[in-house]
Amino acid sequence: MQDIASDSLSIEESYEPTKISNYKTLNEFSVLINSVLSVDDLKTMLNLIDDNTNILVMDVKAVEKAAGYLKEENLQLIKNYIKVLIYDSFAEYITTSHEKAYIEFMKKVNGYNDYSTEKHRNTFSAKDFKI
Repeated sequence: MQDIASDSLSIEESYEPTKISNYKTLNEFSVLINSVLSVDDLKTMLNLIDDNTNILVMDVKAVEKAAGYLKEENLQLIKNYIKVLIYDSFAEYITTSHEKAYIEFMKKVNGYNDYSTEKHRNTFSAKDFKI
């Protein structure tokens, strides 16, 4: 994640319309992500009918770099990251033991000594994870 974040837009750049207004057709977007997803897959995922629909890509470099990780050898890493995202989103709604496990995980990952869900819930970004 730090690798992707290192090439992404700065906070200042993310507010500049000329930097974030990158429209791509489905075909151009498929090429941008190294054809990991076909145009038909994209149409299905995005619930689109027309091949000529434009997609707004706000950070082209970050998308290109993220697509570089979508390979078979990174499958376990991707699965683990998805688990982290699921826990980040749902741990407080599942069971107390899951939330406690999530809190301990976040303490270790981010080096927090004092962690509470009220104080830190949903305040993590991709740069916070040392993956």
